[in-house]
Amino acid sequence: MTNRLWVKLMGAFALVIVVGVIVTVVLARQGSATQFSHFMVGNQMVRPDVLQASLAAYYDQHDGWTGIDTAVRQAISASASGDGRYDGQHDGDV
Repeated sequence: MTNRLWVKLMGAFALVIVVGVIVTVVLARQGSATQFSHFMVGNQMVRPDVLQASLAAYYDQHDGWTGIDTAVRQAISASASGDGRYDGQHDGDV
Protein backbone atom coordinates (compact mmCIF):
# COMPACT_ATOMS: atom_id res chain seq x y z
CA MET A 1 0.00 0.00 0.00
CA THR A 2 2.83 2.40 0.80
CA ASN A 3 4.37 1.63 -2.58
CA ARG A 4 1.18 2.66 -4.45
CA LEU A 5 0.96 5.95 -2.55
CA TRP A 6 4.60 6.69 -3.37
CA VAL A 7 3.94 6.03 -7.09
CA LYS A 8 0.86 8.28 -7.08
CA LEU A 9 2.74 11.11 -5.33
CA MET A 10 5.69 10.85 -7.71
CA GLY A 11 3.31 10.87 -10.68
CA ALA A 12 1.57 13.98 -9.36
CA PHE A 13 4.88 15.79 -8.77
CA ALA A 14 6.12 14.79 -12.23
CA LEU A 15 2.91 16.10 -13.80
CA VAL A 16 3.23 19.43 -11.98
CA ILE A 17 6.87 19.74 -13.10
CA VAL A 18 6.05 18.92 -16.74
CA VAL A 19 3.15 21.40 -16.83
CA GLY A 20 5.38 24.07 -15.26
CA VAL A 21 8.13 23.51 -17.83
CA ILE A 22 5.65 23.65 -20.72
CA VAL A 23 4.09 26.89 -19.45
CA THR A 24 7.55 28.42 -18.97
CA VAL A 25 8.64 27.50 -22.51
CA VAL A 26 5.44 28.87 -24.07
CA LEU A 27 5.68 32.18 -22.19
CA ALA A 28 9.39 32.55 -22.99
CA ARG A 29 8.76 32.00 -26.70
CA GLN A 30 5.96 34.57 -26.78
CA GLY A 31 8.11 37.14 -24.99
CA SER A 32 11.05 36.52 -27.32
CA ALA A 33 8.93 36.85 -30.44
CA THR A 34 7.61 40.26 -29.44
CA GLN A 35 11.04 41.53 -28.44
CA PHE A 36 12.52 40.76 -31.86
CA SER A 37 10.10 43.19 -33.48
CA HIS A 38 11.99 46.05 -31.74
CA PHE A 39 15.56 46.74 -30.75
CA MET A 40 17.39 49.41 -28.80
CA VAL A 41 19.56 52.15 -30.31
CA GLY A 42 20.96 54.32 -27.58
CA ASN A 43 18.03 54.92 -25.28
CA GLN A 44 15.29 54.55 -27.92
CA MET A 45 13.26 51.51 -28.89
CA VAL A 46 13.43 51.21 -32.69
CA ARG A 47 11.13 49.37 -35.07
CA PRO A 48 13.35 47.90 -37.81
CA ASP A 49 10.70 48.17 -40.53
CA VAL A 50 10.23 51.91 -39.94
CA LEU A 51 13.99 52.50 -39.72
CA GLN A 52 14.46 50.63 -42.98
CA ALA A 53 11.80 52.74 -44.68
CA SER A 54 13.39 55.95 -43.34
CA LEU A 55 16.83 54.98 -44.62
CA ALA A 56 15.43 53.91 -47.99
CA ALA A 57 13.66 57.27 -48.34
CA TYR A 58 16.92 59.07 -47.51
CA TYR A 59 18.78 57.04 -50.11
CA ASP A 60 16.14 57.77 -52.75
CA GLN A 61 16.09 61.52 -52.03
CA HIS A 62 19.88 61.92 -52.00
CA ASP A 63 20.85 59.32 -54.63
CA GLY A 64 23.29 57.69 -52.22
CA TRP A 65 24.56 57.67 -48.68
CA THR A 66 26.45 60.96 -48.76
CA GLY A 67 25.64 62.87 -45.59
CA ILE A 68 23.82 59.98 -43.95
CA ASP A 69 25.78 60.50 -40.72
CA THR A 70 23.89 63.75 -40.12
CA ALA A 71 20.50 62.16 -40.79
CA VAL A 72 20.86 58.87 -38.93
CA ARG A 73 19.69 60.26 -35.61
CA GLN A 74 16.59 61.73 -37.23
CA ALA A 75 15.86 58.39 -38.92
CA ILE A 76 16.25 56.61 -35.57
CA SER A 77 13.96 59.14 -33.88
CA ALA A 78 11.34 58.72 -36.60
CA SER A 79 11.46 54.94 -36.34
CA ALA A 80 11.36 55.05 -32.53
CA SER A 81 8.30 57.28 -32.43
CA GLY A 82 6.63 55.46 -35.29
CA ASP A 83 5.77 58.77 -36.94
CA GLY A 84 6.83 57.54 -40.30
CA ARG A 85 9.59 57.91 -42.76
CA TYR A 86 12.45 60.30 -43.10
CA ASP A 87 11.08 63.47 -44.66
CA GLY A 88 14.37 65.13 -45.63
CA GLN A 89 13.37 68.49 -44.16
CA HIS A 90 15.96 68.61 -41.39
CA ASP A 91 19.16 67.43 -43.10
CA GLY A 92 21.45 69.48 -40.88
CA ASP A 93 19.66 68.83 -37.59
CA VAL A 94 21.11 66.13 -35.41
